[in-house]
Amino acid sequence: MRSKCIMVAGFPCGGTSCIAGILHNVGVNMGRSAQVPGAKYHEGWISYVYNPKGQYEDDPSVKLSWAILGGSWLYPKVPEVLPERHQRALDELVEDHCKAPLWGLKLPSFSFTGRHFLNAIVPYAEVHLVVVYRDEYVTAEHLSKRHAEDGIRPMAAQSYIGEASRALWRLMGTATHYKVPCTVIHYEDIVGDPPKMVPRLLAEVFKRWDKPTPEQVQKAIDFVDPTLNHAEPR
Repeated sequence: MRSKCIMVAGFPCGGTSCIAGILHNVGVNMGRSAQVPGAKYHEGWISYVYNPKGQYEDDPSVKLSWAILGGSWLYPKVPEVLPERHQRALDELVEDHCKAPLWGLKLPSFSFTGRHFLNAIVPYAEVHLVVVYRDEYVTAEHLSKRHAEDGIRPMAAQSYIGEASRALWRLMGTATHYKVPCTVIHYEDIVGDPPKMVPRLLAEVFKRWDKPTPEQVQKAIDFVDPTLNHAEPR
């Protein structure tokens, strides 16, 4: 029996942690958190001031995705064909994750590297892609404020978000090629009305699979904190 995988893609600062946290709360195995000395954690997942409830990014997948991008998230260079060492690492990563019957991967960089992950996952697992969309202008403003100390200026952030938006469309095209179901969810909708939108999202994602229990769905609803909606960047 093939395992089931939910991939979550979107913008940095675009709500992917919120969606991944919802999945975590209905029993989806989201992988292994990074372990950073002195960092803050929520239920075992590394957290930051902008997502205090956890990041939910599988650390080996993050490192591999960055390696594929050449080590730069702001100016990504995505190869058409992966180098042998990266393909081998990706195959091993997928094999490890497929040991779980229901698992997920959430990376904002999936807009650029997701097609390579899909290529590797589709032969071994049933996949559902979730694309989280957030207003591009607001996201770019939030991204530049969050990374101001790193020298990320508003123009660079807007350029990156524009590239990521186009890349997300290409990722959805790859999903269509593989006949992988894709759900597009707006971050503003989720935080604007969790009791309505969280069950709707889960019903769509688990349409072909065993449904989460009512208790799990309620736990996922309770996880979403509308006060964490950074629609107006600080």
